Amino acid sequence: MINSTNVKSLLSTVKGTTIANLVTLTKVNTAAAHKSTYIEKHTTAQVMLFNGIKDYNIYAKAVTRSAEQITGEVSTFESSDTWFEHDQTCYSLVAHKSTSKVYLYAVFNNSKSSYTINGMPATKAQVATYLTPSAAKALLTPAALVYNAKNDVHHNVIVRTIMLDSIVSIKACKQVLTA
Repeated sequence: MINSTNVKSLLSTVKGTTIANLVTLTKVNTAAAHKSTYIEKHTTAQVMLFNGIKDYNIYAKAVTRSAEQITGEVSTFESSDTWFEHDQTCYSLVAHKSTSKVYLYAVFNNSKSSYTINGMPATKAQVATYLTPSAAKALLTPAALVYNAKNDVHHNVIVRTIMLDSIVSIKACKQVLTA
């Protein structure tokens, strides 16, 4: 089982950023008409994880760098409040402010996903037929860039907070954690 203690131990030697391979398995929320259909998303990703950092503006700095590469000059970027707080001893662990549930905080470099419907391999198009119209559109035509309205910037920084229960494995620092 992957838990916060295992993640802290895995990242204990990291002073800053490390690249990790992350495998997750998550349930896909279907439209109400298809609630009895069980769809899973299997994701393999290369991510950046953090520990032992002094500067907690990682996200703002990454977005600023990305936006500058895309559009040129960017004025200051201000991060919005989040629903989570970073662990004081391991930046890549975050806890929900009201429930204290712990998640893995990761910046995604790249990822590949596959799907199953009731245990059988499925395409994105097949999965989309079980989703709400807006979820289907997001699945089939993902945005190339992220738009931050508060700061009026486009960027390509993808941050995810992943429930520890959804993680199948994390490979980092010449070690592998498995569920």
